[in-house]
Amino acid sequence: MAEYIRLHNKTHDLFNTSGSWKAKTSFRLEEDYSPNMELNVQGIHLDYLDEDSGVDTLCSEVHRFLTGKRLNVIVPKSALLDDEVWALFGANKPVLLRPEGDQKYSFLGEVLIFDEAGSFSDIMYGKQPSLEEVDPQAIWLI
Repeated sequence: MAEYIRLHNKTHDLFNTSGSWKAKTSFRLEEDYSPNMELNVQGIHLDYLDEDSGVDTLCSEVHRFLTGKRLNVIVPKSALLDDEVWALFGANKPVLLRPEGDQKYSFLGEVLIFDEAGSFSDIMYGKQPSLEEVDPQAIWLI
């Protein structure tokens, strides 16, 4: 994926999807007192994977998808339809999460979002709706 970024991003080196939103996190043990912990994070649900466009031609480790809002995304090859694209507070890139029920998600990896012209989407640079226009959510990463 790093090679893909170098090929398609000659003028921008850094992304900043979360803009000025700062990370707010906490940990908790699972209720059955097992050694597993859950991480509470805040973020904004951007979209879900709706249509598989196949393996990326430049890197076989990633897949291309269209989201429900018709965003072109590159995601880890473990992605499945209905996995969700999120902007987590404090994150430089959007992430792919798999719903596990009851506000719990598995972390699958980073996402690249492109506009219709094939350039990086403004979302990658934190140019998304302000907090007043969206509903930030607190979720658990397991």
